[in-house]
Amino acid sequence: MKPEPIANSVRTPELERARSYAKKASARSDELLNIDMELLAGSREIIANTLHRLKKKKENAVSSSRHPVNWEMLQRHLQQAEAHVAMGAEHLRQQRERLSQLERHGHDTIAHRDRLLQQLK
Repeated sequence: MKPEPIANSVRTPELERARSYAKKASARSDELLNIDMELLAGSREIIANTLHRLKKKKENAVSSSRHPVNWEMLQRHLQQAEAHVAMGAEHLRQQRERLSQLERHGHDTIAHRDRLLQQLK
């Protein structure tokens, strides 16, 4: 016995609703991806600027300074900041995927997406 084609086993309104949710989910995912990319670019720019300023300060540092700077520690802190940016990007990707899964299963995710966007600001 052959299985029925999916289009015949699903009522048209349900299929249209699923298509609508998929379309909205895709558009929203694209929107969130753009926001994520802007946030990551901003974070990377801040890290690069900080690194540049630290290198300049190191070049201009006087060895007899009253407040010596531990450059190795600052470098470790910058590396930690870069790792945190990467972890944040992964968390955002996971959140977007969870929301997309909820939408694909027909759940209303507007409140969840709004909350995620508020956390990103």
